[in-house]
Amino acid sequence: MKPLLLITIFFLSLPLFAATKWSLDADQGKGEIEFLAIGKPKALKIHGKGGGPKGKIFIEDGKILGDLTFDLSTLDTGISLRNRHLKEKYLEIEKFPKAELSLTKIDHLEKILSSDRADIDGVPFSGILSLHGIDKPISGTADIEKENQTLSVKAAFGIKIRDFNIGIPSFAGITVADDIHIEVDLKTPLLSQ
Repeated sequence: MKPLLLITIFFLSLPLFAATKWSLDADQGKGEIEFLAIGKPKALKIHGKGGGPKGKIFIEDGKILGDLTFDLSTLDTGISLRNRHLKEKYLEIEKFPKAELSLTKIDHLEKILSSDRADIDGVPFSGILSLHGIDKPISGTADIEKENQTLSVKAAFGIKIRDFNIGIPSFAGITVADDIHIEVDLKTPLLSQ
């Protein structure tokens, strides 16, 4: 589907490094977003990819602020007619061109940022996803690796199409299931200030 990710992150308690300022610039990084939708019957699997998230994140005084955006028009399922239906009929990208995510919690962040090297899998996170004009809470896990001044994140979460007032795609007796699996892959500079 369309995970245009705008991450607006606020009010996260980070006591171990509250005095340090950090910035993460996804505009300088590389990334991509993928989704997987299973059809009914389950033999149908729709896999799509899109460009990476853009934006900046700032961490200071125990708060995380900033936003990342994902341009839904970059989504590609490998079939042009399906792409057109996805973008025009279901996601309505003319009215809702982006998806946005406001993170409200990321576990173990202080441990990751306070060392030169860190590699932690399955880090829980939660936030609010804005998609198709609707805001809904989401939660997922991320594999986070920090090496010097580079942060690599592979995050995964699920959504339900109906939660975002998006019609369930159907064609020739095949219907897409309500559950969509989304993955975000981002490698970006992380700077202490």
